[in-house]
Amino acid sequence: MAEITDEQIAKDRAAVEAMKNARANMDASLNRIRTLENTLHDARRSIGLYKTYVPAAAYSYGGKDRLHDVMDQSIAEITKVLGSAA
Repeated sequence: MAEITDEQIAKDRAAVEAMKNARANMDASLNRIRTLENTLHDARRSIGLYKTYVPAAAYSYGGKDRLHDVMDQSIAEITKVLGSAA
C-alpha cells in the first residue's frame, strides 16, 4: 500500500476546506433566496390588502392608470418572479 505524503495530506485538507467553504456559501445563498421569496410573498399579500382600501375607480394624481390596475400588474409581476414558489 502506498504511503500518503505530507504533500497529499495538505492537498486533501485544502480540498476539504474548500468544500466546507462552498457549502457555507451555498447555505448563505439559499437563505438569501428564501428571504427574498418570503419578502415577495409578503409584498404580494400586502398589495392585495391595500386594494381593499382603495376605491376601484381611483387614479393617482396625474396618472393614466387606475390604481387597481397598477396593483394587479404588480401582483402579476411578483407571481411571475416567484414562479413555482408562488
